[in-house]
Amino acid sequence: MSKVVRSVLGIVGIALVVLAIQYAKAMAGGVPFEPNWVEVVLLGVVGGLAGAFGPDAAQRRQNRKDLADKFRK
Repeated sequence: MSKVVRSVLGIVGIALVVLAIQYAKAMAGGVPFEPNWVEVVLLGVVGGLAGAFGPDAAQRRQNRKDLADKFRK
């Protein structure tokens, strides 16, 4: 999957999760649901970009192995 597609999917997914959390908080508090769009957009963009351009699972595994080898020597 390309980084652009992964980034867009991450942005949409995180934005939906943030909206769901805001909705649940509103229902639990007994107040009308009014989404905070600034929070939704900012968290979605930051999370989507971090997921797209951050290290994948194989790279994180290699980083942990390299760090462990560094301390063992």
